[in-house]
Amino acid sequence: MLAVHLEIEEHFIQNRLQELGLTHLHVQTHSRSVIVFSTECDRVVEKRAIFTRMQSGDYALSIVDQHDHWELLSVVGPLAEMVKLLTEELLYVLEQQTNYQSISLI
Repeated sequence: MLAVHLEIEEHFIQNRLQELGLTHLHVQTHSRSVIVFSTECDRVVEKRAIFTRMQSGDYALSIVDQHDHWELLSVVGPLAEMVKLLTEELLYVLEQQTNYQSISLI
């Protein structure tokens, strides 16, 4: 049953990213998580964010910082709220790699 939920949530996230024009991003499930990543022009996979499903059905959100380390955010909630947080408050994490690198070097 968990696999079905994750597949539905994978499509929800992918559709939301597409609606926002973030066509360079891809979404994939793994275990209890949904991972957002990009494949940059040099074909290197860059992880951007991960939504981890909790026992309660809520999600924890982690993002990759400028040093390529996972940073667990101190907020847990429904998937729609976590996606909104990522796409509105943390949009810099989802920008194409060339933009992300130029921001982190300043």
